[in-house]
Amino acid sequence: MKTYRVHLIRHGRESEPEPDGSVRYVGRTDLPLTERGRQELRDLVAEEPFFPVQAVYCGPLLRCRQTVEILYPDHTPRIAPDLTECDFGEFENKTAAELKDLPAYAAWLSGGTPPGGEPNERFFKRSVVGFAKIMEEVMQQGETEVAVCTHGGCIMAILAQCGLPARTPSAWICQPGHGYSLRITPTVWLRGYKAEVVASF
Repeated sequence: MKTYRVHLIRHGRESEPEPDGSVRYVGRTDLPLTERGRQELRDLVAEEPFFPVQAVYCGPLLRCRQTVEILYPDHTPRIAPDLTECDFGEFENKTAAELKDLPAYAAWLSGGTPPGGEPNERFFKRSVVGFAKIMEEVMQQGETEVAVCTHGGCIMAILAQCGLPARTPSAWICQPGHGYSLRITPTVWLRGYKAEVVASF
């Protein structure tokens, strides 16, 4: 039976920690990779070339497209519009330290929605819909080895709902330039959008 191997890759670093160590929430802000982020990706490729694939998909934001340019310079990525980061609304570009005293921030951490932002349930559904569109296309075209470069939040959303073994979203956190390899069997996937996570990298 034909199976598909899909590599979910988190884009490279687009921001640096603040002097106090806190990190800004960067969602829809279209930041480029930092020079450190670029070098980290180049180091990864120099250590071991990334998986040979037949096709590369990526989210529409610049940091995803620039990551693909470094990891897969011979591929023109297919843009997956649904695989963009969550909209953090009024919390965009703010740090946890700046937000910690706001009741709305505490509510968001407990599962709410940032003011003016995207509800978690909508973001999770959008991420899975975007990934399902990719799988439909690669199955139609018979491409059995594929890379998908997207955001850490999207990877967590996809794997929390589709990944086997079943885990919470936070269990699927990965560092920039890293991610997970999935083995997808069409009969299992088409019955309930489930994919076996076979490796982390």
